[in-house]
Amino acid sequence: MFEDWAAIVLDVPPAPVDIEDLRDFVQHHADHCAFVDDRIRHVTFHARKPVVDGALVLHAPSLADAVARASQEETPPFGWDPVFAGRFSPLTTWFESLPFARLDGITFVTQTADIPDHLDVFGDHSAVTYYEAHRAVEPAFYRAVFTRDHDEEVRSGSFYVTETFGGPRRFVAFPAGRNLAAVSTSTVYHGAVHHPGRFKTTAAVYGALDDDRHLELLGRSLARLPRAAIRLTRPGPVDGPGARRPYRPPHE
Repeated sequence: MFEDWAAIVLDVPPAPVDIEDLRDFVQHHADHCAFVDDRIRHVTFHARKPVVDGALVLHAPSLADAVARASQEETPPFGWDPVFAGRFSPLTTWFESLPFARLDGITFVTQTADIPDHLDVFGDHSAVTYYEAHRAVEPAFYRAVFTRDHDEEVRSGSFYVTETFGGPRRFVAFPAGRNLAAVSTSTVYHGAVHHPGRFKTTAAVYGALDDDRHLELLGRSLARLPRAAIRLTRPGPVDGPGARRPYRPPHE
């Protein structure tokens, strides 16, 4: 229905959070850092964390390993980090109001350098089988961008999508009062430009969508915020190093 859209800014009220308070928090709380050589590219904090062996994993040598262990369960359980929940209760309620039948992980990624073109799913997940399985609800990856309201350069010139690896960048521009977008998981690469001295952190939301509520929100958002959406020129899985094989339409 909406699979030929790379990104749709969602018609959802802005997240109820003081940006300076959030900035202070993510500067002092991190679960891991991503490095390129000896330079940090971004810092990540997991606001919702996996439950492994009946206990919420707050600290682990590798939180990714803990997530993988939790994901081996049929319905991987997740819970709010208690420090985060205690400090940002209205924000946790906001996340829980999104159209998910089950809310899983939420990660805050705070940039310290440019993030180049990449996919968040790999291997068979990036192949035509993944596209065919999820095209009915694309764009399906929820991302909330947190920065100062008046910082239009960051709000409109940071997060981008591109249909081909290294291809033309199309920036997602967030209108005033909106900071949440749905991005395609199987048709576009994405990345982000870093603006030194300016704060921006992005929350990636994972879970099982409530398809009806999700699709209703996509339709309403396109109707109300048509200029804040990016349409693809060739719907279908991505081309480039993240693609397993060239896409061929079914029954071709």
